[in-house]
Amino acid sequence: MDAALRTDWGDSFWSKFYADKATRIVDPESLQIEGMWLGLTLKSRLGLAVDRIIDLGSGTGDFADGLDRALQTETRRIDLHSPDRAAERVDIRLVQLHNVDLIVCRDTLQCLEDASAAALLIRMNNSCADAIYLRVPTNKDQLTEDSDRLIALRAPGWYVSHLTNYAHLRFGIWIRRITPIRLAALE
Repeated sequence: MDAALRTDWGDSFWSKFYADKATRIVDPESLQIEGMWLGLTLKSRLGLAVDRIIDLGSGTGDFADGLDRALQTETRRIDLHSPDRAAERVDIRLVQLHNVDLIVCRDTLQCLEDASAAALLIRMNNSCADAIYLRVPTNKDQLTEDSDRLIALRAPGWYVSHLTNYAHLRFGIWIRRITPIRLAALE
């Protein structure tokens, strides 16, 4: 499987999947809305104080823009190949995950080989973050034939097995098991 993973993250990738309206997989506005939704859910619905955020694989930065707008904060953006000038060009496998309230890892882990993805999940699991937002396509998702060859499609349980210190609420939101949240907000 490792040989099939994408290794080219140049301008043609960003243009095809993010810039070109005919071939992009998501538009910037949708990413910003999703970021705002996450921020408002964590703050208003769950009552979490989310001030220190790290986005692993931040891509174009549109998701972080929406999150920052909702929470009035500044997300630390990490992406080795990002066209976003605000992103730190660092390998996400090397980033320290201490002193953060929220770890965002959206559409990123499927681009890593199994050993690297597992190591990063274990580091996320052992972090002190109150919440993790994990969005990743799995082998249960319907994807195009082209994308199937470019990413690792793992079973959902593979991801769950690495996040034992967190409980999955819904929609990719994982809460540290010892984090106090407003349960009435979930009803």
